[in-house]
Amino acid sequence: MEEFLSAVKKLKWGDTVLVQYPSHFLSEYLFLTIYKYAEGAGIPVWVDDVLDSLYSIKKRLELGGIDTSFFERIYVGKIGGRRNVGNVLGQMPFAHEGRILVENYKKILEQSTKKLPKRIDISLGMDELFLLWNNQTEIIGFIKELSTFVGEKNRTAYYLINKDALYHAVVNPLPLMHQMASVVLDLKPMGTKAEVNILKASNLELLGRKFEIKIEDILR
Repeated sequence: MEEFLSAVKKLKWGDTVLVQYPSHFLSEYLFLTIYKYAEGAGIPVWVDDVLDSLYSIKKRLELGGIDTSFFERIYVGKIGGRRNVGNVLGQMPFAHEGRILVENYKKILEQSTKKLPKRIDISLGMDELFLLWNNQTEIIGFIKELSTFVGEKNRTAYYLINKDALYHAVVNPLPLMHQMASVVLDLKPMGTKAEVNILKASNLELLGRKFEIKIEDILR
């Protein structure tokens, strides 16, 4: 775990990190890992909450016996959904046009930048957006719009993506997401632990490295 966190510290401001995992992975503990790292480093956390994904994360952590009072310290921008969790700074309806969705969301991000000049950005539920769109032009255009955020020095962004779900989209966006991201992490669950493979990295020192993280270490 310490080796993995040391690697995370070597990520750059402006990095967009794609974290891909299979459907049976306990993604709530991945979220908890990123949050704990940010909290320990004194960096505020902003969550892109698509269709109440943050609410689902919170409920699963509570089922695991985790104290979720820290959610009160998380800043949130919501896309669709109706269950507010954390400090919601902006909210917008779900849009079936990727361009409109991004344009509206940029307004929310402007508010977040005023509040949080530096932040860790965790994006939840992006895979659900891709499943809801039935037009490959919208998907490709949306990823192109996401690429404009790469390199923004006020944040390091983590996109948590269920890669199994994307195989059911009208077009699998994963190859383009790999191209868009500056860092790609692949997670393989192994019981109560997971192997993390760095498939892509802007810091070449990290490229190709592997780590192991255990739930028991996350909960310490």
